[in-house]
Amino acid sequence: MPIMAPLAVSAKTSTSSASTNDFYFKDATFDYYLEKTDTGSKMHVKEVLTAVFPETNQNHGITRAIPFSNMDGKNITVESKDALNLTVKRNGADEPVAKVEKDEDEYIIYVGKSSEYVHGEQVYTLEYDFYNVITEFDKYGVNISGEHSNNVDFQELYWDTNGTGWSQEFDKLTANL
Repeated sequence: MPIMAPLAVSAKTSTSSASTNDFYFKDATFDYYLEKTDTGSKMHVKEVLTAVFPETNQNHGITRAIPFSNMDGKNITVESKDALNLTVKRNGADEPVAKVEKDEDEYIIYVGKSSEYVHGEQVYTLEYDFYNVITEFDKYGVNISGEHSNNVDFQELYWDTNGTGWSQEFDKLTANL
């Protein structure tokens, strides 16, 4: 008969083993204010994200990926690839941006203070502007944006409301244009 060695299992959990992705969004509202400008279009974005964090010391804030181009990189949607005019508030007070990373087509924004943990329900408000968001087409459906053509037959706005880079779930999402 084989001899079985006992296996010790500890029920104690460590806050260092918890994932910083272990929280969710109770509510998210994205408001888009679209206007025509002399050079094309502008869209002011206001995001109100209600995050619910665990009571363990694991999160300093949220991470948000914000694209700076659309139409497969054809349209640059910020004033320059190096400038994102962003304001952030948490529960109505100014909140710092700890770090901004730029990859091929988006900014990765790290919001929060590295010296402070967040717990429970926190409401983040992010505001920023996009430019050149309207895509123009000729009568054959060919994208002619940026060509300043007089042959524009229709215009469309393509937008991914909350993005695709989230590891968290959203209980409720509202988008207003």
